[in-house]
Amino acid sequence: MIGDGNVKHFKRSLFLPILLLAALVLFAGCNREEPEQLRSAKQFLTEFFTYNSNGRYEKLEAHIGGADIGADDIAALPQEMLQAYDSYYSSLSKLATAECIENMKQNRYPIKYEKQGRYSLLNIDIAPDNGAYSFTAELSYDGGAVEKVSGTVTLNSENIVEKITVS
Repeated sequence: MIGDGNVKHFKRSLFLPILLLAALVLFAGCNREEPEQLRSAKQFLTEFFTYNSNGRYEKLEAHIGGADIGADDIAALPQEMLQAYDSYYSSLSKLATAECIENMKQNRYPIKYEKQGRYSLLNIDIAPDNGAYSFTAELSYDGGAVEKVSGTVTLNSENIVEKITVS
């Protein structure tokens, strides 16, 4: 027969291991690192949707004088303006392929969002989608309007964005 003192000692000796086991079960998945591709996609999209990142938009506007150049006109621009566009995309060029940058230039990404006015990036939701990543970004413009921009990014084997589509 177990006396009261032995039962209390037995209960106390199990308390700490049970507490540690419960903590291990609760926090086992909390420190998982996200996949490299997902981190790269988030980094690219954050840079893409950050208004005037590193002054890129203000510098571009200063060089092109507010001209709204159509997609077909980029190649015909004077060298100084071409350099301004290259400078605008320099922070993104570390995160995307040259082909992706050219596609962004032709589609005026992300210039078209910055041209609408100053905004803050509220949130980016991103999820795997058949070898790519679907995203929805919420942009809050100074006037109070919130725009949701959705699309996909595809990364290559080196975790560099090779394609962005925006709908």
